[in-house]
Amino acid sequence: MFRCALPTITSRSPGTRSIRAAPAPCRSRRSGNGCEPGEGIAMTRPIPAPLLGVLEGSPLSGECVILQARDGTVIGFTTLDEPQVVDLTASGGPGPVTCAEGMLLSALTLVAGLDASHCELQGPLGEVGEGASGLTRGAVEGGRWADAEAWLVRVSPGEAGYAPLLYGKARESRVEDPRFVLEIRGDGDIFNQVLEQLITPYCRLRFGVGQCPGVPVTAAATVVTVTDPMRFTVSYAGSFADGFFNAGEAAFTSGALVGVISENLYQWNETAPGTAAIELMLPLIEAPAPGDTLTISQGCPKTRPACVTLLGDAAPMQAFPDVPGEDVLLYPTGTGT
Repeated sequence: MFRCALPTITSRSPGTRSIRAAPAPCRSRRSGNGCEPGEGIAMTRPIPAPLLGVLEGSPLSGECVILQARDGTVIGFTTLDEPQVVDLTASGGPGPVTCAEGMLLSALTLVAGLDASHCELQGPLGEVGEGASGLTRGAVEGGRWADAEAWLVRVSPGEAGYAPLLYGKARESRVEDPRFVLEIRGDGDIFNQVLEQLITPYCRLRFGVGQCPGVPVTAAATVVTVTDPMRFTVSYAGSFADGFFNAGEAAFTSGALVGVISENLYQWNETAPGTAAIELMLPLIEAPAPGDTLTISQGCPKTRPACVTLLGDAAPMQAFPDVPGEDVLLYPTGTGT
């Protein structure tokens, strides 16, 4: 029984190739051709110019992914081993973006019809863009890149343009040490979701987003003291009444928690003008540190009285405010008033 293998090219020079021949089968420890089993014979042979041109100009392609977070931050990375610059303005995306190397792409599925095209991508934590724009553990676990817009394109180094493959959003994000993992799903994913309105007295809109005409008030703040991952005090400019930022957002802009967004601020108590105590609905992934900065955004309790207070009219509210809420429906028999 005989086995053979193709020779491999090990180095290049104009007009020649250094080729390692396939190992010759050996019947003993030292074969008749003077080599140990598994060794080959090095040789240099001239290659015709037409074939050399093909070898030198073999097309190389790879994928690039550009993400744009909800706050407008843009980041890009590629499966190639050197950075690539991609300009998506012609496709309605961000301008020139430098895509850093280090990404792995898997499970790419492109479909037609109402099914959703999707892919999964991985990359090193914190190495694809540093600081506020990086995919750090805090940014991924804190939800900064949740629902980020995503463009997947194929590029070839040295060639202008790109081939679009997929547009969608980052629907799943997680950390698998020491890498981030994002699942991108195409627009068809919307047809796999239940979209009908729920019968609830609470508005389904997000304050200041989409069909809600509200304009949230924001304040830049700095952490002063820390009790635990749910409770800390901040300083800021101006004065806001107790409860003003209840149900709002706290988005960290510096420190170890940069990119982390707490989407439900439970309690805002102003202890003095320019100083307030914050309590969150859920704990952060770690406690903030004094000096960390954050942006606090006004929220909405999503009730009819709140809509009238914030907007001056309940007409924009998308809910069924006259339906009894859970606090009424869940009373044990005979205990409600």
